[in-house]
Amino acid sequence: MKYTVFTPLYNRKDLIYRVYESLKRQSVRDFEWIIVDDGSTDHPEDVINEWLNNSDFPINFIQKKNGGKHSAINRALKEAKGKYFIICDSDDYLTDDALYLADLWIDEVKFFTDEYEYYIGVGGLKKNLKGEYLLWKEEVGKVNPYGGEPPFEEFLDCSIAESNDILGFYGDKTEIYRTEIFRKYPFPEFEGENFLTEAAIFNVMAKDGATIRYHKDAIEICEYRPDGLSADDTKQYKNPKGLGFALQTRPEPMEKKLQFYLYYYDKLKYELSFDEIAGNVGLCGKWLCEFRAMAEELLEKRKILLEEAVKSIDILEKLALMNVTLEKDEGDSSQITGMYESLCGTICEIKPETREFLDACDLIKAKQIVNGELDDIKAL
Repeated sequence: MKYTVFTPLYNRKDLIYRVYESLKRQSVRDFEWIIVDDGSTDHPEDVINEWLNNSDFPINFIQKKNGGKHSAINRALKEAKGKYFIICDSDDYLTDDALYLADLWIDEVKFFTDEYEYYIGVGGLKKNLKGEYLLWKEEVGKVNPYGGEPPFEEFLDCSIAESNDILGFYGDKTEIYRTEIFRKYPFPEFEGENFLTEAAIFNVMAKDGATIRYHKDAIEICEYRPDGLSADDTKQYKNPKGLGFALQTRPEPMEKKLQFYLYYYDKLKYELSFDEIAGNVGLCGKWLCEFRAMAEELLEKRKILLEEAVKSIDILEKLALMNVTLEKDEGDSSQITGMYESLCGTICEIKPETREFLDACDLIKAKQIVNGELDDIKAL
């Protein structure tokens, strides 16, 4: 069998029919469809069992406990019979010519290049429901929205990591992997966690020299939904071991990766100990010492911000009280108005980083800490 199309499923019973219908429209028929239900609660078997009985292509429907998309990929790779492996999410669907184009691209790499063994596969692009490429590029001071054009004419040979971090080729793409190679890179599964970004393994592949030939054609239509993985930026911090592993695989030199580790520490320092955080990102030796110094400096800056923030809180409280007094027209309004304008001027001088800190923290707890009513800065 040439292709395995794999769909991870979690509570998408009402949308997965779009994948099914797009597979029925493929002109290339040498494929199987593997669906791994990752612990859905909406009973997708009610729909899929009907397809199992009526489909003219093989469907392998697997149900398991919830473990996250990465664990579903691991399971599908164990079951896959196809030489090539395509991931099509349950809220997306393939274009009608997706497998036809895949045939052309694979033959191009297989027969017209001298280094086929270095290619982990080929790839195309994705578009949204409006027909826009799901691409963007970063520029100084702004990020261009989706809809950008691919930065190449016909094809581009690179790793997945290079496409994002080196070439500035940001956005969603659809890869068609050689199954035998993809199987060599299973996603680690951490007990009690259910999310690990796919980029973690793609980075490992890139370090080993794995190349993908990307083409300009879009072969998948993608819809970002508010309850999807792409919309939940906090999910990675709820899975700290997985995030720690992903950060370790980033392609940057250690000096730069420490900045990512510090941000990770700042997000999780109230849930995990320093040693747990350092262990999750695999630090030891001199890099551990340097990271500890960076963390201590961060905490010291945070204390200074805390003190400035509480001063600002006092000003805000006084402004609020004066505002009430002015509205009631009590006392010497001219004197109060002068004090009010003076405090307004002071509040405008609050540093931007203090304003940001004020927005992020619990103001009541911040004041209690500075007043000595709470001893632990971690209360924030």
